Amino acid sequence: MANGSLLDFDTNTSHEIIVRTTDSGNLSIEQNLTINIGNVNLEEIERDVLTIENLNLGEADTITLDHNTQTITLDQSYDNPVIFAPSVSFIGSQPTAPRISNITNNSFDIYLQEPSNEDGNHALETLSYLVFEAGTYQLSDGTLVEVGTINTDSTANLENGGVTPWETVGFETNFAQTPAIFSQVQTNNDSDFVRTRQQNATANGFEVVMEQEEGFAKNGETHGNETIGYLAITEGTGNSNGVTFLAGSTDNSVTDVFSSISFGG
Repeated sequence: MANGSLLDFDTNTSHEIIVRTTDSGNLSIEQNLTINIGNVNLEEIERDVLTIENLNLGEADTITLDHNTQTITLDQSYDNPVIFAPSVSFIGSQPTAPRISNITNNSFDIYLQEPSNEDGNHALETLSYLVFEAGTYQLSDGTLVEVGTINTDSTANLENGGVTPWETVGFETNFAQTPAIFSQVQTNNDSDFVRTRQQNATANGFEVVMEQEEGFAKNGETHGNETIGYLAITEGTGNSNGVTFLAGSTDNSVTDVFSSISFGG
């Protein structure tokens, strides 16, 4: 039964429904589910004939990548996946940033992009990526997570006297304190080098802007409109369904010199 009506499996063996789950803290998630019935004429339906698609929240992996575009096929399928792969190893010394595009329900494209004053050919690097279904969640250990996207052309301006038009993102989730926040460009509408910068993070939201290569920024040039994904998660160590994780932020001490981050334990 859905919305007070019985689902008709006599003429259709598959139905799509939307399930909305809300917890005591008023956090909710909506998911599209598909119910499939095998032989509808059987008097008794065996347990393995009725299947409901899983609520897939996310996955993570580590890959090697250079300037050539790779298509990454995901282990699961999502309604609205948001991809995060913000940093890479340091095999090639030229500046680079992972560039994501062509996100589908079960795949995305990614390559290492160098600024235009470099040759564009980058060494093979190692990077990790995280995929999360857009939405607001409370994990099994109580950790709060919010994943979303915005569309913007807000671009950092380094021109003398220039003003950077920061984009303000407000959280739907009621975080008790400032969460760890990740952001990344999800599209490749404008092929110029770009990445994100963040500031003024609080429990209620943060500000984000796209940063182009220095020459463009000094000229006050605006990057084309892109989709930016963000992930906000309660800081600390957690364990959800057997998966242990750690989320955190550094203080204002990170420079162009490598810093060490301890996972504890």
